[in-house]
Amino acid sequence: MHPHCTPSAGPCPSPAHHHRSRTLRSILVAAAVPMKVFFYSAHSYDCVAFNAVPKPANYELTYHAGTLQLANAAIAHGNDAICIFVDDECDAEIIKILHEHGIKAILLRCAGYNNVDLAAAKKYGIFVARVPCIASFFNAIVNEKRIHPKQLPNMQWR
Repeated sequence: MHPHCTPSAGPCPSPAHHHRSRTLRSILVAAAVPMKVFFYSAHSYDCVAFNAVPKPANYELTYHAGTLQLANAAIAHGNDAICIFVDDECDAEIIKILHEHGIKAILLRCAGYNNVDLAAAKKYGIFVARVPCIASFFNAIVNEKRIHPKQLPNMQWR
């Protein structure tokens, strides 16, 4: 909200700027601190693939094998974002906990997002992003490093 847009100042002359969607880039720029991402449901191939992607030196990735659920939502405390997969539960109650622990973004490393309560994320101002096509995402990782997919361990190729 702009400084001139306060209840005591009356209605905002251009309220459209309040409805612009926030982008992950704007969240990162506003943070002005290292980006910390906590991965739930992380397998060895996730670690290999994401560690292989070039990223700024101030990015920190933490991997956890357990699926996101009510019992372990708080362990992401101190991170800026979480990265989840299809079996991770991200309902309103979990999103509230994530918000209370400072999470600003939920990043899905899958195409579907039916496991995320989008209304709750919006309520708490949490940015949600998904991979529109996991094959394209994975190909981008492989092409960036110029490696053959079979060089990545523990993956099943068809």
